[in-house]
Amino acid sequence: MIRILMFAPLLTMSVLVGGCADPAATEALRIDVERLRARVDEGKKERIKYGEGSVLNLLVSMRVASDEHTLAMLEQKSAALRWYPRFTYTVDGQSWKPPADSEVQLRVLEVELAKAQSEARVERARATGMGGLIGMIAQMNAELKAMPVAQLEYQMMALRHGYPIYLTPKPSFEELKK
Repeated sequence: MIRILMFAPLLTMSVLVGGCADPAATEALRIDVERLRARVDEGKKERIKYGEGSVLNLLVSMRVASDEHTLAMLEQKSAALRWYPRFTYTVDGQSWKPPADSEVQLRVLEVELAKAQSEARVERARATGMGGLIGMIAQMNAELKAMPVAQLEYQMMALRHGYPIYLTPKPSFEELKK
């Protein structure tokens, strides 16, 4: 009987915490995570077609790495929604908050993403009909066009799900003089 009384508060807390997650946000995250997992798996299968160390293997690896980074951020956010810990991000020593114009930035990114996806599709279709050295160059161009798609997806997911977009810090003038 004492054990039941000890676990009752724990059960109550887990039910309360589980009920605190926003169902719409959780579902949107789940869909984005599944889509990204499929893209990562597809990229890994595609990478196998090219020899280790080849330019095409490296280009596909870069795209997959970008998608894996995005996936990791989404999984972190999903776990935070599910288990209710709240994270704050610190950027340049200040607490980070999503930009006030997130919706506008998202719409701009959606347009840029659609354009980048279209360009990547056109390059892939063009590369499909070619062989030999010209075909390899066409495939490299197609992969170069696919890279911005992964980067734009990352930026969109960051804005949509509320985590900061990782950027390399700009060195100060003093650091550049060294």
